Amino acid sequence: MADGHGKQTSTNVNENSRQLLDDLYRNLDNYDQDKISQILTEFRILTREKTLQNDILDERCIKLLVDCSRNNLIESQKCISNLILNYAHIRESLVEPYVDCVDSRLKVELANDYNHNESNNSKHSESCETLYYDLRIIFLLSALCSTSRASIRDRLIEPILDLTQRESENVNQNNFLLIIESLKTLFNLTLDKCVNTESAAKVIKRLFSVVGSCEDISIEHETGTKLDPTDQLLVNLIHLLTNMPEEVYVQLSDHDVDKILIHLDQQLKTLSKSSLRDTILPVLNACANICRYKEDVRKRWFEEIIGSTKDFEKRPEEYDTMRGRLVRLMTSVDVHIKDIAAEFLHALCGGDAEKFITYTGFGNSAAFLSSRGLLSQSARNDKETSLKEEDKIHEIKESDSDRHYRELRGKLDPITGKIEQPKKNPMEGMSEEEKEWHAHELASAITKLSKLGVMKPMMMNSEGETSDIRPETSPLEQPGKNNSSSEIDQNDT
Repeated sequence: MADGHGKQTSTNVNENSRQLLDDLYRNLDNYDQDKISQILTEFRILTREKTLQNDILDERCIKLLVDCSRNNLIESQKCISNLILNYAHIRESLVEPYVDCVDSRLKVELANDYNHNESNNSKHSESCETLYYDLRIIFLLSALCSTSRASIRDRLIEPILDLTQRESENVNQNNFLLIIESLKTLFNLTLDKCVNTESAAKVIKRLFSVVGSCEDISIEHETGTKLDPTDQLLVNLIHLLTNMPEEVYVQLSDHDVDKILIHLDQQLKTLSKSSLRDTILPVLNACANICRYKEDVRKRWFEEIIGSTKDFEKRPEEYDTMRGRLVRLMTSVDVHIKDIAAEFLHALCGGDAEKFITYTGFGNSAAFLSSRGLLSQSARNDKETSLKEEDKIHEIKESDSDRHYRELRGKLDPITGKIEQPKKNPMEGMSEEEKEWHAHELASAITKLSKLGVMKPMMMNSEGETSDIRPETSPLEQPGKNNSSSEIDQNDT
C-alpha cells in the first residue's frame, strides 16, 4: 500500500521487510548468489526508510547481512551502510562482527599477487569494489561509534595501510575510489592517535608523488557531476596529513609541500564562503605545521608570500594577493577560520610577533596574539628583539627580506599595516600659551570622565603590563601654576 505520492507507508515497509528477510532465513542455502542479491536489492531500498521496527533489525538480521558480506555480496554491504546511517541502535552491535569480516578479507587480499593479465585485472576490479564498500562501512563505524574507534584502529589500521601502499603503486581507474576511501578511513582511525607512523609516511609520500598524474581517471559524484581526480586525491591526503606528527612532515619533499601551497592559493581564489570552512581549514592547518617542522620551506614560503611584498600603500587585506587573502581570513566571522589563518601567518613569520604585526597590522593580529598570551610578550621583548637583530647583522649575511623588514618597521603604521601619508601637525602655528591651554583642557576632560567612571586612565610599564595612573600630584595642582580648579570649571561651563 502506498500514499498519494507513491511512497510506501510505514506498515507496508515493515511488512515487506519481514517477508524478504524470512525468505532469506528459510532459503539462504538453496538460493544462488544472483537470487540472494535480488532479494537484498529489494531490502536495500527499504533500508533507506527510517521506520523499520527494532524486532526486524535483530541479531539474526545483522548476522545474515554480515555473512552475505563475507561471501562478497555487495548488495548486503549497501544494506549495512544504509542501516548504520539510519539506525543508531544497531551500530555498536555491528562493530565486532564486521571488523572481523574486513580483517579476514584484507588478510586474504594482501596475500594475493595480481599479475597484469585480463583475467586478473577483472578479479582485481571486483575485489576493489568489495573492499571499497568494506572501507566505507568501517569509515561510518569509526565516525559514528567513537567509543569503538580505538579497537577498530588496533585491528585494522595496519592492513589498511598495507593495502593502500600496494594499490598506490599502480593508481588506475579500477582502484582509485578504493584509495580515496582508504584515506578517509585512515583519517578517522588516526583522529585520536597516530600509530604505524613509518607506514603512514610511506603511503603519504607515495601518493603525493602520483598527484597530478591521474588526470585520465574519470570519477563522478553521487549527483552525477564530474570530479577532478587530482583534487580529490590531494584533498584527502591533506586531511590525513593534519593528523600526522612531525616525523611524517619532515619526510615530505619540497615538491610535495609546494603542491599543498598551490592548492591553498587556488582555494583562496575560487571557493565560496559557504564551502570555505570545510575545505580551507585542513589546508591551512597542514601549511602551518609545515612551517613549524620544515624551516627551509618556511623561509622560502615567507619570501614568496610576504617577503616579496614591496607595495604598502594600502592595508594588507586590501591587496588581491595570497597575503591579502590570508589577512582577510583573519577578520572572518568564523572563529575557526580566523584562528587557523592567523596560525599559518604567525608560523610563516617564524613565531616572531613583531614581524607578524608588521605584515598583518596590529588591528588584525591583536586578538590572536592576546588569546595566546603573546601580546604583552611582544611589547616586553620589543627592545630586546631590536638589539638582537642588530647583533645578528654582524654575525650572518642579512637576507633581502630581513633588510626590507627592518626598513619597513619605522615607516609602517603598526595598527593598519600600511605606510601612512604624513599628516599636518595640529600644534603647528600655535603659541606656547595656546598649547598649554589645550593641555589643561585635555587633562580636565580626562579627570571628569574618570570621576564619572566613563574612562579609566591606564599606563603600560616596562614589562608590558597595564596599571592605573596614580600621580602623587595632579598636573593641574602643581605649584607655580595660576590655574585653579575653580577657574577651569568656570571655563568648562
